[in-house]
Amino acid sequence: MKFKILFRILRLSVQIMLFIIIGLFILGCATLGPEPSNPEVFFYVTVSSIPTGASVYELANDGSLGRFIGMTPYNIEVGLATRRYSNGQRSFGHTFFWANGIKWGKYKNEEKYFRGYWELLLQIAVVKEGYYTSKVTDKVVGLIGKLRSYPPQSTTVTIQLRPITEIHSPTTEQKTQQQQQQQQTVVLPDTSSKEQNNSGSVMLTSIPEDADVYVDGIFVSNSPANLKLKDGIHIIEVRKKGYKTDRKEIRVLSGSEVTLRITLDTD
Repeated sequence: MKFKILFRILRLSVQIMLFIIIGLFILGCATLGPEPSNPEVFFYVTVSSIPTGASVYELANDGSLGRFIGMTPYNIEVGLATRRYSNGQRSFGHTFFWANGIKWGKYKNEEKYFRGYWELLLQIAVVKEGYYTSKVTDKVVGLIGKLRSYPPQSTTVTIQLRPITEIHSPTTEQKTQQQQQQQQTVVLPDTSSKEQNNSGSVMLTSIPEDADVYVDGIFVSNSPANLKLKDGIHIIEVRKKGYKTDRKEIRVLSGSEVTLRITLDTD
């Protein structure tokens, strides 16, 4: 009789403990505060270029130009918000961020302190007429972690643009050879033989003809020209002495064939 009573008491105790553990798990994993819809603190990443007045674009995952976000010097406002969570025994944090041209990087563990941190990386391209396009990828601009300052300190990234000298002014002999061709096929270096399936064709004509054609800030040919471009967003500029420069932003799709007709206005 006593054995049965002890067994029932023991079974009831186990059930109560299970209910307590399950309850702590369900209630403890809830967010300690509502999920944020807006940033609570800010820091700034200033993108500067030499020379100034360059266009700043976000970079897509494939490395192509994405959305235009501003002109240098440009302040990227990085908004942050943090929430705490708990599993009933310990709590942990989660950080949300809002920014253009910024992405999460890798998680780094500091064994010395048994803590880690996340990297915030800059992912942009800087474009200016007469200069090579400069891409900034995986540049650490902030660290998010329990032992790191919150928000991170504002920082400045200065980009030295490289002028186009040799290709910027085609020689008379080169222009004569180009004028002899009614239509040229130009395959850019980015479009290798292995990537032909990921490229599209842009047939460019201009009025007047024999205008200089630039793709992403690099001189490639004279009009008319048949351009083989890697899929993604490209900046095409058509220039001719005595006329205003015409600039177009186009998205090239894999396997596509696009006709682009440009009429230049006199200066």
